[in-house]
Amino acid sequence: MLVRHVSMDPKLFDHYEKDVFTRFDEIPTWKRTSPHNIQRKTWQAATCNHCHGNRDLFLSTRDLLDYEIAANRPVVVSDIRVPAKVARPGTLTVDTSQVKTGRVVDAKWLRDNQDKQNIVIIDVRSPDVYEKGHIPGAVQFDPMKNGKLRWPWGAATPQELYHPEKIAKVFGEKGISADDHIVVYDNDGWTAAFLLSVLEYCGAENISFLKGGIKGWCERAYRITTDLPLIKPCEFKVDAKSHFIVDNAFVRENLDSLNVAIVDVRTLDQSKKLAKHPRALSFGSIPGSIKFPIYGLMMDHAALKPPEQLLWDLKNRGITPDKTIVITCNTGAWAGAGFFMMRYLGYPDVRMHDAAWVSWEAFVKYPGCGY
Repeated sequence: MLVRHVSMDPKLFDHYEKDVFTRFDEIPTWKRTSPHNIQRKTWQAATCNHCHGNRDLFLSTRDLLDYEIAANRPVVVSDIRVPAKVARPGTLTVDTSQVKTGRVVDAKWLRDNQDKQNIVIIDVRSPDVYEKGHIPGAVQFDPMKNGKLRWPWGAATPQELYHPEKIAKVFGEKGISADDHIVVYDNDGWTAAFLLSVLEYCGAENISFLKGGIKGWCERAYRITTDLPLIKPCEFKVDAKSHFIVDNAFVRENLDSLNVAIVDVRTLDQSKKLAKHPRALSFGSIPGSIKFPIYGLMMDHAALKPPEQLLWDLKNRGITPDKTIVITCNTGAWAGAGFFMMRYLGYPDVRMHDAAWVSWEAFVKYPGCGY
């Protein structure tokens, strides 16, 4: 019996009035479900032992905050109630031979290699968080707020990436060379993955994502520091991969192509027209796009699912390596994160939709607007 989290909190209604959720302890915030009752393909239902014997899928008291215990006591699963592994669960074969394993490193690898001459570590969290403590030697570079990677909102083509040569100068000023082994980390996963996509677009090839981010580093009790590294500006030699970026015209021309999969990595409430980005003109999604939220590719605190699970999930949504994969989102940042993940998984032809939904709307509604 799997246990799924249902978002609930005693302060749920505090926006309207304080302390009105008086029956919180009577309402379970977790629910049980069975993979045997799931009427569609899921990783847990793909083979028995994805569930059987997997303690992490079942709620324990260790998973609960103090105020959640009373409400969830009936659905806590003790160790003896976790179903045992099945002796003959059947075979499940997923080809992982194309996965670029070096594009993801863990905290131990980074700790053991961080002093090598060609290793450059980038912390993409905000400056104030970085200053409170970071991995020794890490350079601070927030790709979302420094305004040096994409055109600003007031420009004719807001949120489109700058020309690679302009971006490369910014990297060089930070002491980042295209020849370095560049390791990027954060606390959410997608910000680091976005910067890695821009680095590859500009010509860097030896790039890695720190699995688990800063949390994974701290969980191993590795040292953090407030010392600022000495930055030596250098030249970032551009080898632009312009084919990694597609515009709205390319997307429109391929809406009905069987060889192109347009993947919308926004949250489901956005892709299903229930919510929208503050800068978007309206609700909606690109016709025919496949919904696969970015948090299906990465988990909280930059944790990652096993490659075989990701590849299995993508295949079952029709997102296969034989197609050109176009990743779209709201403004292009999540698309960049999805691009990095797909490249890591070995997909040979992946593209980022530049400026994504906010540009697509303007392109469709106002032809000649600049997109």
